[in-house]
Amino acid sequence: MSVRLYPDESPVSFFSRLCAANRVSEHDVWRAMRQEDSLLGPGIAPNKALEAVCELAGLPPRAFVDNGHRYASTCRHDPTLWVRSCPYCNGAAPGLMTLCRRCTQGELVFVERLSGPVCLRHGRWHANGLDLDVSDIDGLVGAQRRLNGNLHASSIGYRTTIAAIARDLMNGWWHPARGSAETMDLDDQWASLPGLIELILALASPRMFEILDDAKLANRIVAALLLRLGAEARTNGDLRSTIAQVPRDRADDDTDVPEALLKRMKTIRAGLLRHMNTRIDRWPNFRGTSHAGRPVRFVPPEYRASLR
Repeated sequence: MSVRLYPDESPVSFFSRLCAANRVSEHDVWRAMRQEDSLLGPGIAPNKALEAVCELAGLPPRAFVDNGHRYASTCRHDPTLWVRSCPYCNGAAPGLMTLCRRCTQGELVFVERLSGPVCLRHGRWHANGLDLDVSDIDGLVGAQRRLNGNLHASSIGYRTTIAAIARDLMNGWWHPARGSAETMDLDDQWASLPGLIELILALASPRMFEILDDAKLANRIVAALLLRLGAEARTNGDLRSTIAQVPRDRADDDTDVPEALLKRMKTIRAGLLRHMNTRIDRWPNFRGTSHAGRPVRFVPPEYRASLR
């Protein structure tokens, strides 16, 4: 029985669905493939046998999009939770994304791209394989539309480093995520998504790039700005005006900055700038050298269009 290949679907996902549709175990199929190709290892790894999988499924050669296999895995915890210490939730290790179950006729399909948590066509929350109706929840569909725009085009998604930093700012989490126990349930995720997307857009703005790239601007001043942005995002404030008010004379800011936040500022600034460097081709003023007078490494973004 043939199986539909969805755009950007992971070879592992397709191989699993192909075997299930034909009612044969993945181990039996892989064992037969190893008899044809002795170079295949004992562990099931469809991404290392793309041509064989295409031939097995009757697909044209090179049907799978080569994304460099940079998506390692998915979250292994309760799918209803966003776990701060989980490397796939906080963006430290990119993971596979699940498509809307209504779009896939009920099948669980994993793709190697940024898909976002909400299906605009059906109004369903499909992150981590869930299928929940969120069409009546204010702000979620609009937030997903904004996420599907320039953010996805710049490799910024719901589970990337810049999004994890934005959640830290909104919730006041200053200590490193590695040993933290913070989680967000579905109600928290739904309520915070509109503000989270607005904060991500502010953190990825050209003016914020100027601030973060200015070596003369002390970490304390940048930290004070991030504190104010987190507070504004929680109350639907004007984030752009807050950014515009950063002191240009490098004067000390009188905001009380937590010591734990100051200790993380180098990491935070590096994480934000890493995302922003993929957007430089859209800002002609920043092509060549940075505001601080040092060369800017231009990294063109890999465009990943959303199906919805």
